[in-house]
Amino acid sequence: MLTTAQIERVMELFFFGFLCFGAWKDLRTRQIFPGFLIFLGLTGILARAVFCRISWTEQGNWTECAMDWAAALGVGGLLLALSRLTGGSIGAGDGWFFMASAAWLGWKKMMVLLMGGMILCFIFCGFVVVWGAWKGVPVKDRKIPFLPFLIPAAALLLL
Repeated sequence: MLTTAQIERVMELFFFGFLCFGAWKDLRTRQIFPGFLIFLGLTGILARAVFCRISWTEQGNWTECAMDWAAALGVGGLLLALSRLTGGSIGAGDGWFFMASAAWLGWKKMMVLLMGGMILCFIFCGFVVVWGAWKGVPVKDRKIPFLPFLIPAAALLLL
């Protein structure tokens, strides 16, 4: 029988594969397709159910597993709220991606993923602004896909 640590590792690897696919689509089309988000969410729920069941078998406690998932949903909910508050400057697809990813990672790893992606995106956008000023190219309304910046952060989670 697999342990919770082994199942968590398998979940991280599957999530990384989903993230790479989603980032590729986001980079190419500047959107995250609803079918992909539904698939990501449903498979994550199934994986989280197995993880919580084994956690219950090993430790006699499934509530910590469920609370971790609920807190991770809050991260996605926060991004969705920020999308509404900013009039879409922060893409709703990113918020839905984090909602669908909640079951795969839990709240601590979700925060590492979000903060790592935001830091990398901030650095990249800083370079874009400097480049735009140097070349005389307006960059104010340029749309930058966010999911590709999550790949290096997710890779660090796998270490």
